[in-house]
Amino acid sequence: MNSTWGKTFTNLDAFSNLETVSAVTVMYGTSLKSFAGLKKAAESITDENNWETKNNSFNPTLADMKAGKTEITDFE
Repeated sequence: MNSTWGKTFTNLDAFSNLETVSAVTVMYGTSLKSFAGLKKAAESITDENNWETKNNSFNPTLADMKAGKTEITDFE
């Protein structure tokens, strides 16, 4: 999964039924406040190099996701 949405999306809830992925890259989501929709998908990734978030309003690591830190408010 590779997405560069810009300022349009605030969450990734549309992906909440996605359970298995080989890699995730989310970039330039300057309005993105929640990665919760990728929680199940993140659980299927075993290599941290296959999880990349950058230039979003916040950028959870794979470890953050697996620990349940999926919302920007989890870091405040």
